Amino acid sequence: MKSVKITVLLLVMLAVLGLAGCSSAPKTDDIEQITQVVTEAQLQEFRTYPNLKYLDASGSTCYTALRKFMADCPQVEVVYTVPFGSKTVTNTQADLILGPEDADAAELSTNLRNLPDLTALTLTDTDLTLAELEALKTAYPNLSLSYTVSLLGQEYTADAVSADLSDLKPEDLEAILPRLALLPALTEAQLRSGTQEGALTPEQVKSLMDACPN
Repeated sequence: MKSVKITVLLLVMLAVLGLAGCSSAPKTDDIEQITQVVTEAQLQEFRTYPNLKYLDASGSTCYTALRKFMADCPQVEVVYTVPFGSKTVTNTQADLILGPEDADAAELSTNLRNLPDLTALTLTDTDLTLAELEALKTAYPNLSLSYTVSLLGQEYTADAVSADLSDLKPEDLEAILPRLALLPALTEAQLRSGTQEGALTPEQVKSLMDACPN
């Protein structure tokens, strides 16, 4: 009877060990794909996975470590995301359109470096200054940067040569002058006639001409 109990106990132990073996983590040799938010330490560990081919690290924020991992492990396809305001962009995106609510100058300067495949960026209705736009062009010389400017409810591209400012009121002049500086090709502006109510004074017209020297 005693030997029967021992035999049963051994069988139970073997069954438990068998189940434990079934639930153990896969060997690193067996891992080809990973989808998770990662840390810098985990990326270091993933370097030891010989058969890893794909890593989706969407939501991760260790961008410097991710870029280094991509450079050191070109055999692994890496996907991650970068936030721009309310938008979430993947690192593989080549073209990007952003509105004024999506990113300010500081965020653009920082986050664009995390999009190595980006070749074209369009900023619609931008509220960046000319100096900020020039700084972006200098920081990312291989990036085709274009933008549009909103003037009195109308949108103009950077190469616009004329603008309809007939609805411009004297009290709006100060706000519109910095935007005119973003239109370097502008040579003509339609204004309200000097005899009409609400027309600009000669001094205000001169301010417009100084903002648009062409």
